[in-house]
Amino acid sequence: MKNYSLELRSIFDKPYFSVNVADLSLLEKLQNDLKELEGVKNVNISEGKRRHLTIYGETFVDVKEVHKQIKDYLDAFNDANNILENSSKEQVKNPVDNFTPPVPQYTEIPKDCPTVFISHAWDNEEHKKWILKLAHDLEAVYGINVLCDFYNQGGIDLTSFMIHGISKANRVLIIGTPKYKEKSESLDNSGVSFEGMIMSSILFREKNVEAKFIPILKEGSFESSFNTMMGVRTGYDLSTVENYNANIKLLAQDVWNEPAIQRPKRAHKPNFNRVDREEKQESELPIWKKIVLYEKMQPEEFLVAYNTCLGLLRLNNIQNPIQLAHLVSTFVELDAKGVSLSSEDKNMLKGNIDRLLSSKGNRDDLYECYILYAQTLNVNGYDKDMSDFSCEIRHFFHNRERELWEQFKYKLVLLLENLDDSNVLELKSLHLTAPDHGTAYSSLPLLKYVDLDKLVAKILKLSSTSRTMLADFLIERYFLSYGVESVNENLREDIDALKELSDKLQAAICSLTPVEKLSYYKLTNAITSAFKRCEGTTIRLVD
Repeated sequence: MKNYSLELRSIFDKPYFSVNVADLSLLEKLQNDLKELEGVKNVNISEGKRRHLTIYGETFVDVKEVHKQIKDYLDAFNDANNILENSSKEQVKNPVDNFTPPVPQYTEIPKDCPTVFISHAWDNEEHKKWILKLAHDLEAVYGINVLCDFYNQGGIDLTSFMIHGISKANRVLIIGTPKYKEKSESLDNSGVSFEGMIMSSILFREKNVEAKFIPILKEGSFESSFNTMMGVRTGYDLSTVENYNANIKLLAQDVWNEPAIQRPKRAHKPNFNRVDREEKQESELPIWKKIVLYEKMQPEEFLVAYNTCLGLLRLNNIQNPIQLAHLVSTFVELDAKGVSLSSEDKNMLKGNIDRLLSSKGNRDDLYECYILYAQTLNVNGYDKDMSDFSCEIRHFFHNRERELWEQFKYKLVLLLENLDDSNVLELKSLHLTAPDHGTAYSSLPLLKYVDLDKLVAKILKLSSTSRTMLADFLIERYFLSYGVESVNENLREDIDALKELSDKLQAAICSLTPVEKLSYYKLTNAITSAFKRCEGTTIRLVD
């Protein structure tokens, strides 16, 4: 309903606005608010047949614009007043809806937190304040629902409150004072005596409720403030300010079943005899394992282990391939660190490994043995190839190597097609796991299997840092790890894929600004340089 009128008038060709409102008590508020509108110069309350507002606009502001602002404001003000009036009428019309009788506390027990019932003996005003502080701290600070008689409103049945409150609460806090003990031990009609009978009944009828009742000392001592039934239970001393501040949190943790001191999880019964055997075995570590851990040995112990293991190798009868591989690798490392071997002992090491690889043992163990041995020799300046091995062993190693390369290629292709800022770092770690023996890494046709359109789309979404990491991966693959002697058919396919990737990426970034293109410079340079490197062209990398 519209409760105002707005008219445009003029005097001596000077326009002004006249506003009449139904409620004259609103004139002063409207006067102050309208003054703040843009384009309004002055607002006066004019007397006449009826009080109204007279509004003058600035001379340099269009009259229609001022009229629109005043009307919009009055419409909003009118709507707000109508809402308030309707709300007031509704409250007067249905007063019962706003003043429904309260429900007892025990009928609204929350399920997401524990509930405690406070049992105490009524005393003076100081006692009431203490109880209310305890209830407030437990609820407002520690999130515990509290049933307290001081929260009851008029009309609540106290007998039902005590029966249902104690029964439904998870824990009952017994506030101990000398007056509480006196009332709990007397058979009078007090609330304390009645609550005592309820607690005794619960303890007698129900199982596993011993810890439901917690004594809380407010005054005196546990002996002078609790009856026999409650005085023997563990509780909390809140009788002084210091004790209250120190123990209130411990009480809350107890109620939440998260005590400050947690019982550890109990282990299974140990096998004491087995422990003794394990300790004995640990003290009798095999000699070949000791020499592998030579850096942790004392000089005298190392000398004994070194001579013993060297004697075993000279006997040329070690059958365990992994054991032999570790021994050979360890002696090669020691030789490189200055514990020199004679030429006869070096030939002896080679004879041991050749004999074992030529035997018919576990092929997987032999392969791992060869890899460990070959890597160690390579690092320490030795030379080892497969020319001395039988055709059968070479064929097995070749097939095993192809299997490893296929697994590696699948992981790398999958990573490139799903590249983003979160996993680009995995390129480097995966690159480092590539087998570094046998088939040259640089001749693996990798990009041939990658969906290049998908890779370009992923590159465009990468951050500048991630694109630099991708460039480093390409540089590492084609420049720092392996040389390229000749371009075979497999490598030719990779060169063609690199050229296509370069063309697609250049086309994708051609519309970017020169500044934006700078963030792609290292990557595009790395891709272009990579296929030129594979073709044998002499190039210079630009960082």
